[in-house]
Amino acid sequence: MATKQHCAYCFSVLLAQLQHTTFDVAPTFDTSTEYPLFVTWNKQGSDGQEQLRGCIGNFSPMNLATGLREYAITSAFHDTRFSPIRAREVPQLSCSVSLLTDFEDANGYLDWKVGTHGVWIEFRLRG
Repeated sequence: MATKQHCAYCFSVLLAQLQHTTFDVAPTFDTSTEYPLFVTWNKQGSDGQEQLRGCIGNFSPMNLATGLREYAITSAFHDTRFSPIRAREVPQLSCSVSLLTDFEDANGYLDWKVGTHGVWIEFRLRG
């Protein structure tokens, strides 16, 4: 299960990147585990609602510290749906980490529940 320490680690990674400093924060969580994971950044809007600012991850298990470091940066600066996160946005940001577990095949396209299950949709382009 994702913890506050995972999100704090992602914030430390983000701040080091924004301040152009060396990232030297030791993880405060077990780094021997591997998970597929996603890092999501949201920003509190002027209307009080959270607005997505970046969300990227992968479905291949990877070392937790390495994966969080990589995807904290990738989701903050390389999610092509958004401009890169700027330092002035940090006070309005929140972070969530999703550690993916218990994959199972669906019996049909309606065999999942919003808020409980994630969906991995795969398709191929012709040509």
